[in-house]
Amino acid sequence: MGGVQSPRFVCCRPAALVATLAAVLAATGCGDGEDLSKLRMTHSESGLTGSEYFAQKCAQCHAANLTIGPSLNNVYGRKAGSLSNFKYTDAIKQSDISWTRENLIQLMLDPQDLVEGINMIESNLDEEGAELIVNYLERL
Repeated sequence: MGGVQSPRFVCCRPAALVATLAAVLAATGCGDGEDLSKLRMTHSESGLTGSEYFAQKCAQCHAANLTIGPSLNNVYGRKAGSLSNFKYTDAIKQSDISWTRENLIQLMLDPQDLVEGINMIESNLDEEGAELIVNYLERL
């Protein structure tokens, strides 16, 4: 029975794998100038994932069965104020903003700074938490 054995793969925590990959890219110079925050899966201090931050900070208003805030499914790249089934403020409808990574992060950090008159409460997130939520939203 001298056949070749198939390799055994060891499972590891995805966050550790991503952190290792980011460190290797940084050490080798690969990815210089690229935004490696998109690789981050957990917050460096709290250990929360983007979906966990979303559940804590966003779902109270943006869950599928609520009408407090608009649905965030497919929000990435969408024009602000464009869902026909949600009543937006005039400020957001007239903003001419599309939901890019940068705009979504700015919205979570300081909604009034992005669109004065928007009807959204402060999230009290740090930039890393906002980036994690955007990473999560990109997959919705």
